[in-house]
Amino acid sequence: NPLSGGSHVISSEISDNAGNRAEINVNFIIADAGGIIDSAGGTITVTNTASPILGASLTVPPNAVLSPVTLFILSSSPATPLPSYLVVPSGPAIEFGPDGTTFNAPVTIEVPYQPSSIPLNTPESAVSLYYYNPSAVWQKVPNTTLDTVNKFVIAETAHFSEYQAGTGIVDSGLTSVIADPDYVNANNVSKSIITVTPRDANNDLLGAGQNVTLSQAGPGTLGVVTDKGDGTYTAELTATLTTGTTLINATVNGIAIN
Repeated sequence: NPLSGGSHVISSEISDNAGNRAEINVNFIIADAGGIIDSAGGTITVTNTASPILGASLTVPPNAVLSPVTLFILSSSPATPLPSYLVVPSGPAIEFGPDGTTFNAPVTIEVPYQPSSIPLNTPESAVSLYYYNPSAVWQKVPNTTLDTVNKFVIAETAHFSEYQAGTGIVDSGLTSVIADPDYVNANNVSKSIITVTPRDANNDLLGAGQNVTLSQAGPGTLGVVTDKGDGTYTAELTATLTTGTTLINATVNGIAIN
């Protein structure tokens, strides 16, 4: 039967008439894509249409490695999955290897995601990328971009590990909603800036691209929400001539914020 992708071992044992025995074990990997990259750089892409990670790729710039190295891309089943309290898996896990490989300059990886796996009320722009580090935890990869046409998360990295697209889950208790100032004059002019900072259960920023909505109960005119691109979202509340207390209600990806 054909071998499946992943790591395999071939063992061979030889013995003579005197009872002497020798055993040899050979480790090898069946990858979805692989190749030899030298100092000139290059790109490795999964082109097998039967692969669940079709289109995943790795681009190594010139001088990122000083001598030829064999690199591969492999569909993965992580021993430790993405934590369910923190992130919703939004695509297949991928191992870029060999694990632990480092580079003299960042390489670019493209990891597929599946829009059907994005949680309800969450925009596609909220998809990010996570990697498994040697401390046995999943961490968010900073500064990712989305190819929403071909459905890839794109990132630069200087090391290899397991990677997976995911959508962060907002923590309503750690997410903040702040009004500055929290008191304005009822004069049709004064403004308060409402700032929402969505965070996950690790108290990390969910980042740009979240679906943030605001509503009010009380006087004032509430403006549109602006994604500042730094993980915060703002709107202006402009005073009217009516006095009173205004309660601001916020939701992030459909989840009400305390």
